[in-house]
Amino acid sequence: MKLRLADGLSMDASEAATQTFAALAGKGQGKSYLAGKFVEQLVGASCPTVVVEPVGNWWPLRLGKDGKSPGLPIVVIGGEHGDVPVEPTQGAEVGRFLVETNGSAVIDVSGFSKTKRQSFVADFAEAFYIASRKAATPRMLVLEEAQVFAPQHAARGQERMLGAMTDIVRLGRNHGIGSMLVSQRPQSVSKEVLNMVECLFVGGMRGPHERKAIAGWVTEQADGEGEVAAQLRRLPELQPGDFFCWSPSWLSVAKPIRVLPKDTFDGTSTPKLGGSRARAPKLAPVDVSALTAALTPPAKEPPKPGSGPSNHAHVERELRGELAEAKRRLAASLAEGAELREGLRQIHAALDRLLATMESTTLGKSFPGEPVPANGRGDAEQGGWAPRPPALALAAGDDAATVGGRPTKNGASASGDYALALLRSLVAYGPSTRLRLSLVSGKSRTSSTFAAALRELKAVGLVEESSGELRATADGKQSAGKVAVPKGYELFDHWCARLAAYDRRNFQVLAGRARGYTRAELSDMTGHSRTSSSFAASLRRLRGLGLVSESGGALRISDQAKETMEL
Repeated sequence: MKLRLADGLSMDASEAATQTFAALAGKGQGKSYLAGKFVEQLVGASCPTVVVEPVGNWWPLRLGKDGKSPGLPIVVIGGEHGDVPVEPTQGAEVGRFLVETNGSAVIDVSGFSKTKRQSFVADFAEAFYIASRKAATPRMLVLEEAQVFAPQHAARGQERMLGAMTDIVRLGRNHGIGSMLVSQRPQSVSKEVLNMVECLFVGGMRGPHERKAIAGWVTEQADGEGEVAAQLRRLPELQPGDFFCWSPSWLSVAKPIRVLPKDTFDGTSTPKLGGSRARAPKLAPVDVSALTAALTPPAKEPPKPGSGPSNHAHVERELRGELAEAKRRLAASLAEGAELREGLRQIHAALDRLLATMESTTLGKSFPGEPVPANGRGDAEQGGWAPRPPALALAAGDDAATVGGRPTKNGASASGDYALALLRSLVAYGPSTRLRLSLVSGKSRTSSTFAAALRELKAVGLVEESSGELRATADGKQSAGKVAVPKGYELFDHWCARLAAYDRRNFQVLAGRARGYTRAELSDMTGHSRTSSSFAASLRRLRGLGLVSESGGALRISDQAKETMEL
């Protein structure tokens, strides 16, 4: 099926569903109208489409052109015209539900405060991306006012939202996710995100900053010296509904278009001075029973009188839920800020100790995932307990040559589970410096246990070290047992989850361009000052981890990292 946005411009629906688009224009120039026409076509082609918008003007998609007849059969979630109300804490539930049901929806977050909106959208985007990876079904995500959700400079509290949206735009196509960015301020949209666009629609723009941002994309993606450059100079002259369509790599198009009329109601008109507010039309009903059920929390079981076992079970259920949620949020925060890691690790360990204490009380039943002492003597390392394994935990098989969970050779033993974690990390990720091994294993390289475990592993012949590089020997690989080795985008995602926010941003930008960037270009792309000590230190760390190399004045992903991540 073909999508037809203008006379002389059509595209294959199945290909368009996973591409990256942008509609950029000044106020009142028709960018949201174009995006609405695009959504109509996608929904008509049975492509699940989700619009996230902070303004509250996308609900008219449910109405026909006359404003009375039915429009698209999509659900409006949240906002003044919502079919279903939504709470700021329900972003993840909405994201999972829409993917699992292949649903189309408008998500109106205009009623949330800025802080609650950021939290909701971050939860939604993370859950939407993870669920889409499992579903692998083509779907489209439209971001109205994209600079709100993917800003060029993330303020405090926006980092997780920006990271999730960057993953969707940059990596989403591998899992069937397409995206469209709609904005009147392209200079405020993340350059990393904007550079991923394959088909760009640009309407009337009079501001010099806006045109400069567009010129950057044209220079990078299209012919900045020829016809496109001439079209760029004509942007201030364009009338509402007129656009230049540029898609040099995918559609091989660079021409002016005029958007065809929509089939749904245009609710984007600006209120007039002295005019009265029109009564909101009644939207055609849609079935929202399943979504309502998904967003309705289960009723809490009232505590029974007395102090018998049944009352203990009720308390246990509540504590388990609260502790699990607290640990999830702490783990997310732990990945965001290096300066917070140690304090949050101690809180994380305290929660583990509390779980262990609860298991020994009259609450009775043990919880899944029993805490494990951080060394082989039964006491806690540095006053803490071993954290839960990361999402890509490395698991030994049944045939692993271990004694009591400890890797061995000729009957000798290393430092228990701690050493086993180091050994498995070396098997999974290959030869590593101590810095790299510390990051992939989650163990502090400054601790005495880290050094002691490596000494014992080398003493029993499971690990060898040469020129500052550690590697597992043949005996070490046998003792580690079956180890799940992450590859491709799974390994890329794993590195992104382990790197601090500053390093992760540099790494993600460099991974998106085979020929790399100069330091000045990387600084412009990330917003990091290239004269700062943090910038230089970040690049040293990435080189030390073997993820980035520098030669001929260009920084790029290292050949080893590129090969294992299949980039």
